[in-house]
Order: sequence, then structure tokens, then C-alpha cells
Amino acid sequence: MACLFRGIFILIAFSLSSSGQTSDLTITPFSQTSLYPGSDINGLQIAQASNGNYILITESRQELIPRQYGYTAMDWDRITDTVFSPTTRHTGNYLVSANNILGENVMGVIDKSGNVIIPLVHSNLSNPAEETTGYRIATVSATDGQRQGVIAPNGAWVIHPKYDSLGAPDANGTRSATSNGRQGTVTRSG
Repeated sequence: MACLFRGIFILIAFSLSSSGQTSDLTITPFSQTSLYPGSDINGLQIAQASNGNYILITESRQELIPRQYGYTAMDWDRITDTVFSPTTRHTGNYLVSANNILGENVMGVIDKSGNVIIPLVHSNLSNPAEETTGYRIATVSATDGQRQGVIAPNGAWVIHPKYDSLGAPDANGTRSATSNGRQGTVTRSG
């Protein structure tokens, strides 16, 4: 009889885990081809815990980020890569969101170990990052509204956030820009 119950329990556990849900985790399957089916290039999965936080887990459901320290949102950090199909690929990092002490939603980027690469201080980060440089448009809150700039993959400002809006770069790295109602262009150095 005990063997029958154990068999039923194993069947139920397998059924839950293969459907993308365990008892208190909802797993977001990785949508692109990977060496690890259902997981990303790091062999990891994004999961939402029962407390609403998003965390990174291994295929064996080991939590790399404890659920109490999870994020309000998480996505695979991507970069445009027109050489391959699909034209975006996972960088191996993760785009995350959290609420700061003022209750504002802020975004940043973490690596596969949960280390912060781009601090969670941005109102928005473009995803995917740009093809040849890995740069991305970052939006921050300023005293007079939202401002946009461009950051490198390490979080350093390439173009400081002083524009109302920025466009994608052309082949020379020049972008359209709007500031205080005036339209123009800005070079790679700002």
C-alpha cells in the first residue's frame, strides 16, 4: 500500500514539474533553442514563487535567488544579432525589476549568479540591446520628468541621460534625439 501511495506521489510530482509548475513555483520556459531544453544558455529557468517574486532556479529546482529576495519581474536579457536566426539571442544575463524604497518600479541587469551588473535605478531599459555594441537606451527619473541616455553592457553611461527621447543608432552610431521640444541628432559620445 505504501508503495502505491509513493508511486502516485511521484506521478503527481512529475506531472506538475513537466507542466511548468511545481507546488509553489510557476516556471517560464525558455523559448529559444538551447543546449538545455526548456532552460536558457546557463541551464537556468525563470520562476515565479508563490509570494509573487521572480527568481532563478536550476533544472532540479534549486533556487539561486531565494524567493524572499526575488524581483517583481524578470526576463532574459537579449541582444540583437542579425547574423543568426532568430535575430535576438540571450546574453546570459537577466533583466530584472523591483520596487525601490519610494515605491517606484526600477530596472537593472543581473548575471546568472544574481550579481548586479547594471544597478536597479532605471525607469526603463531597452531589450534587446543593440547589435554591435550591446548598448541600450536607459530611462531615468529626473526632477523635471523622464530622461533618456545610453548605457554600455557594464552600466557605464555612454550618452548621459539628458534627452526626452532617443532613437536607434544608424550605421555611424548617430541617433535622433529630442530635448526640450527640439529635435536633432546626437553622436555616440553624446
